[in-house]
Amino acid sequence: MIKNLLASFAVFAVIFFSFPMGSSVFAAPKDILTVYYFHTQYRCSSCTLLEDYTRDTVNKNFPAELKSGKIKFVSINIDEPANRHYIEDYQLSFKSVIVSVKDSKGQERKWENLSKVWIYLRNREAFSNYIVTEIQKNLKGISGA
Repeated sequence: MIKNLLASFAVFAVIFFSFPMGSSVFAAPKDILTVYYFHTQYRCSSCTLLEDYTRDTVNKNFPAELKSGKIKFVSINIDEPANRHYIEDYQLSFKSVIVSVKDSKGQERKWENLSKVWIYLRNREAFSNYIVTEIQKNLKGISGA
């Protein structure tokens, strides 16, 4: 009986002490910033370029945040029936880049349409600077930032 009790305690101790107290297992849930690119089935070269520049900018400038899950990039075809609600949710009238901050429960806290992406589309550096600045602005104040 004592042997079984000691064996059980040893197993418990190994499991318990394998997880450091600062581990993400015990961490509070965090907000997530999503960079959405909304498009339709028909995609011109400018629309494809807009998506490529946005994805590349996020990947290049926020690799740690992408890896940790704090930021994600999602491309969504709003012509698909399941995605039509985004048109009303974000008041979309054409292909758009939206930055959305949601809490750990998936409730949207804020969002912003990055409408100047079309102005900067022919200047990749200005485009990238705009996207980075807007993401950084929206990252400020979110939990876990």
